[in-house]
Amino acid sequence: MMPHDWIFETFGAILDNLEGYNIECLEDIDDYRHEIVDGLVDIYTHDLTAWLHSSITFVYYLDEAVKEYGQADNILMLAQYMAIDEIYSEVYKLIEEGV
Repeated sequence: MMPHDWIFETFGAILDNLEGYNIECLEDIDDYRHEIVDGLVDIYTHDLTAWLHSSITFVYYLDEAVKEYGQADNILMLAQYMAIDEIYSEVYKLIEEGV
């Protein structure tokens, strides 16, 4: 993904959320993945459409969500979940590498 304020904010939010958990090993970070990612997804349509509109890059996640889930009622939430999950993967990778 290209640099974007939302990406940096989400990266920081993931780290902030991880601080609230008792983490003893890398597996713990992966165990909390769904809970943290799901908690960061916007719930209001206005916020979701603003997110989608903020970068042409985010249309990719909408396309992927449609491919995977079809025309679900919460397709924008699913698309944003996929984007946040990808950022979570990067956070995990950086922690794993000890960066």
